[in-house]
Amino acid sequence: MAEKTKKPPREKLFEALPRKPVIWIASSKDDISAMPDPVKGSFGHRLSEVQEGRTPLDTKPMPQFGGGVFELRERFDGDAYRVMYVVALRKAVYVLHAFI
Repeated sequence: MAEKTKKPPREKLFEALPRKPVIWIASSKDDISAMPDPVKGSFGHRLSEVQEGRTPLDTKPMPQFGGGVFELRERFDGDAYRVMYVVALRKAVYVLHAFI
């Protein structure tokens, strides 16, 4: 009888996937760096998920800008912060724009 192979735990599946690099377009990295620390931390965590091939729960598709373009949103201290990125390209996560 053939030996049954076990599937690795779900956590191990994500570890096996290579992380896509982030490529910052124009001033997007500087713009995120200028945001308050809690906002930077939130966007950093969610972009890390995107690098691993996951989609953060609150990601909003932006089809008016083309396929594969998404927006992350954050509210802090009465302001609304946004990051737009594209993942349709295979080589990297491209952060297009970050703004208040």
